Amino acid sequence: QSVKYALGNGTLISGSGCLPAMGYSFAAGTTDGPGEFDFTQATTDNNLLWDIVRNLLAPPTDEDIACQDPKPILLATGRMVEPYEWHPKVVSTQLAMIGNVAIAAVPGEFTTMSGRRLKNVIKNAMGNSDATVIVAGLSNHYTHYITTYEEYQLQRYEGASTIYGPHTLGIYLKQYEKLAQALISVSFLLETCYYQRTPYFDIFFIFIGGNLGTWTRPLHLR
Repeated sequence: QSVKYALGNGTLISGSGCLPAMGYSFAAGTTDGPGEFDFTQATTDNNLLWDIVRNLLAPPTDEDIACQDPKPILLATGRMVEPYEWHPKVVSTQLAMIGNVAIAAVPGEFTTMSGRRLKNVIKNAMGNSDATVIVAGLSNHYTHYITTYEEYQLQRYEGASTIYGPHTLGIYLKQYEKLAQALISVSFLLETCYYQRTPYFDIFFIFIGGNLGTWTRPLHLR
């Protein structure tokens, strides 16, 4: 999906999600857990040998390459479907509120700055700057890292592991803003409610006049 959002300096940008892909620096590992072979962090150039190996598994399209830029694609996981899909294209997103506390259940590892921006978006949507927002990572799905747009440009381990491209965080920010607005608006109208729908489990319930509530919705990242 396409989104328009603000960077840390206030600049508005727009973009869309990509088919999942892992970058070269993913294979480099981190400072406390380096990878093998000749992979290094902050890699933004391709290597002919590794591209040949990648293409034997699943070659990325020109659209994939342009969408993930500046990430050089090492594994085009969005096009790898044997014996099953290597990465999801639809993930669960969930926001729960208990009084003045909001718990954002996110399907991946948010970097520190990504988490701060998510907290600010939820607080603004709630209209409560004093609210406590907790980012609960690795919830419902695992989709590796979620970096800011700026961090993604550096293509260190975390950026190379942000599988849906440079605008991944922007998509999540819009999604959780909608979830927070939905919970706030509905809590004023309903005192006791429970709703469930399968197969994606859109679960929504509010008790005690909105003091306890949660909303789970699928997010189409590509």
